[in-house]
Amino acid sequence: MVNRAFLAGFSKDDIDTEDKFITHIEYPLDKEYMLNLAEGCKEFAKPYKNTYRTTKRGNHNWIQTQIFNDSYIKKICQDFLLYKSNIDVPEEKVLSIGGTIPNFSKEKFLTPRFYFQTPNYTLPWHTDKGSQCSINFVLSDDNKTKVLFENDGGSIFNYKYKQAILNTSKRHSVNTFDEERIIFKISIKEQYESFVNNCKYRK
Repeated sequence: MVNRAFLAGFSKDDIDTEDKFITHIEYPLDKEYMLNLAEGCKEFAKPYKNTYRTTKRGNHNWIQTQIFNDSYIKKICQDFLLYKSNIDVPEEKVLSIGGTIPNFSKEKFLTPRFYFQTPNYTLPWHTDKGSQCSINFVLSDDNKTKVLFENDGGSIFNYKYKQAILNTSKRHSVNTFDEERIIFKISIKEQYESFVNNCKYRK
């Protein structure tokens, strides 16, 4: 039986287990710019498919839009060493919905995306396909929401974060409350432990 005692809050076991599931980071994100960008892209967002079998049309409570040929997005990827090589990032911000960013290292990560999760909705338990971990930035002010992880023994652990690297190869879920949850996510193909160890922004 799944032990749900951890849903009430942190415990010593939570803290001891945290490094296996999540690593908090501190990156100088321009949150206002990113939130405005996300809101502007929302009209292009589509229900997420493949992972959840909610309907044949996808999950309408969890919509996403791929990104963009935007210079600030490029800078974020460059800062996390996700490019094949260093490139000059132009000063102007050019948005291209559904496009790709030149010089992305497909061996390292997938196309960045904005995700929008409706209020009062529980994302089904899952592991991410095609990636091992992700860089997540919470852009919305949903202070109650936590990410839930389940270990191999069936125990559930919960964590609140604003910026973090998540071990998406582990089963996880998110339960929203009264506010829409908006995140910027970069899915990483590299193993969680390896990527965390090489990340200069970890706390």
